[in-house]
Amino acid sequence: MIKKNLFLVLVLLTYFSKAQVGQINIEHRTEIEILATEGQKIINAVLSQDRKVANGLFKSTLISLIELDDSILLDLRKVSNLMQVVNADTSLRVVTWTILDATNTYNYHGIIQRINNYGEYSWAELIDQSANIENPERQELTASNWYGCLYYDLITVNNSLKDIHTLVGWDGNNSMTSKKVVENLYFGVDDTARFGTPIIREAKNEYLYRKIFEFSADLKMTLDIQKDIKRIIYDHLSPSNPSLRGVYEYYGPDLTFDSYEWGGQFWDHYSDIDSDQNLEKSKKDFEVKDRDTIRSKNLFIPN
Repeated sequence: MIKKNLFLVLVLLTYFSKAQVGQINIEHRTEIEILATEGQKIINAVLSQDRKVANGLFKSTLISLIELDDSILLDLRKVSNLMQVVNADTSLRVVTWTILDATNTYNYHGIIQRINNYGEYSWAELIDQSANIENPERQELTASNWYGCLYYDLITVNNSLKDIHTLVGWDGNNSMTSKKVVENLYFGVDDTARFGTPIIREAKNEYLYRKIFEFSADLKMTLDIQKDIKRIIYDHLSPSNPSLRGVYEYYGPDLTFDSYEWGGQFWDHYSDIDSDQNLEKSKKDFEVKDRDTIRSKNLFIPN
């Protein structure tokens, strides 16, 4: 593993020397300005048709940049609607964005950029098929059959067989519920992206490919990666009344925290843990409004 990592560092240094970060951003300043402008329209346009048109221009402009071999160096921070996560050695970047349609449902888009161990650049478009995926917590998926969400953090672990990039993400879902996702991304022997692998161990004989949490659209759920100790910490969710079990628009944080901790092979589940984050909760955080008054959202807030 040490030899592999040293080789990758040398490859990346050689690759990055082909273009200076500042130069590539100057060369493509116009395209980045288009992305920033259209990205704001995707978020703020009142009419769904205007958001759709903006998204078409945004996507075509972004892909025209992503196709360039050195585009992984592009600084996309000005594109405020675009979420991006990068692994520790910058050989992988995943960018995602969302658009709210006329039915008040979020649809997701994304792109993976990667430089493999041999310095070869590749990219793949992510196609959101969330609505058509049955039993998503127990399915391996692909870039063209993706469980869409906005990824906001990433940690890379290794189970002695392969590197696995564990991502956490947010899904606005609809006007009634939001979701948060723990996803596992790895690359097969053919170098293609695979989403989901059964390393989330809920119990002794229960393994998930990804974990999906669903809760009231009016509430916030903490789902954070503590990278220094390889732990994913999150609010435990419960219904506001036991009679509402399984009715997720009435689910919210119940003032306790659970976690997944990396043990070398699996993300193992632990209940009722000490957060070590001084995350204060009050009963107000768990209040769920009457079903008819839950309002729709049009702006992403990850926590």
